Amino acid sequence: MLIISCAVLFHAVSSSDIRWFVFSGFAYGLTLYTYAISYMTVPLFLAIVLIYLLIIRKIDLKSLFAMGIPLFLMAVPLLMLLAVNNGLIGEIRTRFISIPLLPAYRGSDISLKHISDNLRPGQNNLFFKLLCYDGYIQNAMPKYGTLYYFSIPVLIYGLIECIRRNLKSFREKAFSPEIMMVFLFISVFIVSLVIYNPNINRINSVFVPFIFFIFLGLFEILKKNRIIFAVAGVIYLITFGLFIHTYFTDFPKESGSHFLVKSIKDLESALDFAESVSLNEDSLIYVLDDPKNTIYTVLAKRMDPYTYNETMVRSYDGYIKIVDRYRFRRDAFLPEYVYIFTSMDVIPDEMDHLGFDKKQFGSMMVYYTEKE
Repeated sequence: MLIISCAVLFHAVSSSDIRWFVFSGFAYGLTLYTYAISYMTVPLFLAIVLIYLLIIRKIDLKSLFAMGIPLFLMAVPLLMLLAVNNGLIGEIRTRFISIPLLPAYRGSDISLKHISDNLRPGQNNLFFKLLCYDGYIQNAMPKYGTLYYFSIPVLIYGLIECIRRNLKSFREKAFSPEIMMVFLFISVFIVSLVIYNPNINRINSVFVPFIFFIFLGLFEILKKNRIIFAVAGVIYLITFGLFIHTYFTDFPKESGSHFLVKSIKDLESALDFAESVSLNEDSLIYVLDDPKNTIYTVLAKRMDPYTYNETMVRSYDGYIKIVDRYRFRRDAFLPEYVYIFTSMDVIPDEMDHLGFDKKQFGSMMVYYTEKE
């Protein structure tokens, strides 16, 4: 959405067509809803871009309002969400829209005190995370880095070339794709500095300008020396082939079912069956293996946010242990409860010796006691 929004805005400025400015406002409004970090990234980026456009006189007040009005209208529900969760207004519940008080609000993740932590040398350094590895196997492989390690000098070369072109554009009062990418990089970088644990998935929008800088660097190499460009192309192809091989062979073994249940459909079937065989409506159903199974259970049951908020209980370590009649931690296996294992690999040996009946649903197993 960020790439689309930038393309629409560039076309609006290039064509001076008021309709494209309206479309641009809607596009950036939608982008606000793609990820929480966009709450900060989009306004900061637009502020920088629009100030620049006013300075070089590429946008007038009419175009500014044409873009700003749909952007504001799209942002109203989000602004209300922030107001509710900062205690400015109460919860909103209507037939058409619901804005709940969230059980946990991560406003404290944003603070100037995080800047020093994010710039401190080491594996938690922001640049190390962005270009090498952030500690999460689903985001990057340490062996290859995020964009391949040999891309780093190409990226720096492309960034320098981008800045050089932007200085020329500024002198000529022009608006270019290069300057949008530099502004986007600045915006995302500033936001990354002030948030807690800026891992790759949280600040993924930084890779839009990164890839742009790499391609620009390669394009400049092509213009100056085709042999070096050809060598770079061969290196990229070979490394990509090695990466693909690792991704489909070693990576599944290393990651397993990391952060995932193998099938939401299997979980839906297992939950429906567990409810049908539970001894009574108050009988507990345990969904085991990983505390993160909470979110998949809520998804499979299509639980409304109010039931979730009103019944959710966290454990001492912050993970959710109770939602409605579902439990995600257990102390002992008791016959009056139903147990769902979302992975066959972690079922304790004792389960088959405790007198439970069992039924398999794809990748999952349900243990229960027959009703008399």
